[in-house]
Amino acid sequence: MRPDDYLAIVDALMSAHNGRPGQAELRKAISIAYYAVFYALCQNIADCFVGTLGDGRSEWAWRQAYRAVDHGFARRQCQNQQVMARFSPEIQSFANNFVWLQEQRHVADYDPGISIDLDHTQSCRNEAVLALAALAEASPKDRYEFAVWATLRHRP
Repeated sequence: MRPDDYLAIVDALMSAHNGRPGQAELRKAISIAYYAVFYALCQNIADCFVGTLGDGRSEWAWRQAYRAVDHGFARRQCQNQQVMARFSPEIQSFANNFVWLQEQRHVADYDPGISIDLDHTQSCRNEAVLALAALAEASPKDRYEFAVWATLRHRP
């Protein structure tokens, strides 16, 4: 599935019950907005490490690279402001939105004591759209470097 497919699910959840979605729909919409961005990161990493579909890539290796991405490790790497400052504004924007959306997903998925509203859910969707656009606009060089940074442990 493509990130836009996930965003379509977010839109459907936000319009549930004639535009009055319940907490379950809003929480799931936030979670899916995050996963649209996470899966874009996974795809970027797999494409950078193994190649795109037209490259005669190994599907087994591509799936392994895609599945190797660790949510927590990627978040910590994105939060390292000293290193992130070396990346383009597009990659920095993607990384900031990735971290923020992951935090929102954790709240939506794991905090039963909060009430989520439609405006906040729409903000999460909008940030996902911005993150996806930023990653798409980044140069191939920055996408490759970011793939390495977001996946592999740094060795000085």
